[in-house]
Formats: sequence, structure tokens, C-alpha cells
Amino acid sequence: MMINFRSIYRFGAVSAALPLLFLVIVYAVKDYLLIDYIHVLAAALWLGCNLFMGFIFYIVIKDLDDKEKVDITIRLLPLTLFFIPSITLTTVIAGYILAFYIGLFSYSAFIYMPIIVISTVLLLLSFIYYIGDSLGIIMILNHKTNIKKVIELSMRNFKVAFVQLILQSIIIGFMAYIVVSL
Repeated sequence: MMINFRSIYRFGAVSAALPLLFLVIVYAVKDYLLIDYIHVLAAALWLGCNLFMGFIFYIVIKDLDDKEKVDITIRLLPLTLFFIPSITLTTVIAGYILAFYIGLFSYSAFIYMPIIVISTVLLLLSFIYYIGDSLGIIMILNHKTNIKKVIELSMRNFKVAFVQLILQSIIIGFMAYIVVSL
């Protein structure tokens, strides 16, 4: 199996840089409407990735043979290693910028604690599992060893995506409550 790691890294680096670059540019011009747009768009992309990977794709991939699972895992590496952690970071940073800008944290802090805790957990899940498992997959593929471990790490990423999907839905519920109650 010939794997083009250069293409994975090149595409992944671009997909990781773009959301963060847009956030930095918009923040530099202090346009909070655009930061809100970046926050909502990044959150929608992130939620869509997790819906696709954690719910739809997990159901599809679990019944495929091992070679197909590995092929799909390789194709998803730019997404899991670069894009999802970047879009997670973009969403959370933009959300915190907006919260400070409109003074949300000046109200009762207990209302925001679940959002702060859950968003921290989401960041940790992205950086520990997506990046860690993806790097583990690349190391295994480089040495052409234990393909079963590649599949195990890939399936764990799908489960992490499902957990993130649930946590993101909870945050959306909290934010909807805050918007309606304030």
C-alpha cells in the first residue's frame, strides 16, 4: 500500500490554517459581526464533521472489510489530524471573544460554567484523541505494522466524534437558553 504522506500533510496544513487565519484577520479588524459569523460557521462545520464521522460514518464503516477501513482511515487523516482540531479551536476562541465582547461573563458566572467546562472537554478530546490517534495511525502505517491497531484507533476517533456531537448539542442547548433568558 503506497501512502502519499506529503499530500496528507499539505492538504491538512492548509485545512488547519484557513479557519485560524480567518479568525485572526477578522479579530484584527475588530469586526464582531464577522467574528460571530466565523464562530457560527466554524461550529456548523465542526458539528457536521462530527455528525458525519460519529454517527453516519461509524455505522457505514463498521461493516466494511479491514482493507476498506484502512483506506478510508488514510483518506480521513487530513480531517482528523488537522482540520477538526483547527475548527474546534476556531469555534471555541471565537465564542470566547464574542462572550467577552458582549459582556456575557459579567452576568451570573454559574450560567456559563457548563459551556466553559464542556468546551474545554471538547478541546481536549480533539487534541488528545484526534491528533494522538492520527499520529499513531501514521506511525503504524509508516512501519507497515499492526493494521488492526490502525482500525482500532480509527474506530476510536469515530466514537470520539459521537461524544463530541452529543457535547456540542448540549452546548447549543445552553447557549439557546442563555439567549432566550437574557
